Amino acid sequence: MFLLMGTDAFRDKVPADQLALVRVAQLTIGKRVRATYSLARFQVGIWLLFIVASAIFMWLILGELPTPEPTLVALLTVSAVTTAVSIAVDGNAASRPFTPSRGLLNDITTGWDGTQQLHRIQALAVNALLLVAGIDAVSENLAYPVFDTPWLSLLGVSGIAQAGGKQMLENVSPNSGPLVTTSVTTPAGVTPVSSVPAGRAV
Repeated sequence: MFLLMGTDAFRDKVPADQLALVRVAQLTIGKRVRATYSLARFQVGIWLLFIVASAIFMWLILGELPTPEPTLVALLTVSAVTTAVSIAVDGNAASRPFTPSRGLLNDITTGWDGTQQLHRIQALAVNALLLVAGIDAVSENLAYPVFDTPWLSLLGVSGIAQAGGKQMLENVSPNSGPLVTTSVTTPAGVTPVSSVPAGRAV
């Protein structure tokens, strides 16, 4: 898990038209500029890792590979669908501004405009609650958790709210924010490279 956190697996994709700007910024400050974490990618990644890690843990103790519960598969499916919708919204969106990651918790609770959003906090809270219950079931009962339908429905509602809130935010022009100018130092002085609106990818 910690190894994956150091990669781009759980992060937003840098807009193609801003890759050059990001590379220049990296050269300017002398360190890598990382994209923001994606709530949808982080959610599906966490549940996939939970299923795999739990299977290995129970296999080592019980001597056989456990079969995932249908409700756990349904939960992963809900997370995967939420991720697919999120990627689709990103693909249909106009070019958005880019700013570096400000930390996992900050990234997954805020939109590209940098404001915290209730639907993101709700999705995070529901997933965290179910994950704690799942870890407790595996450690105490050596069995995959069985989530009741209302909990899966609540996760589905959170996914809908997450996708809907993201789509609504995309309708806000990304060009309305203040400009951030990236520059590099040359022998002749400081040369501006480009200016982009302050913000972030979702």
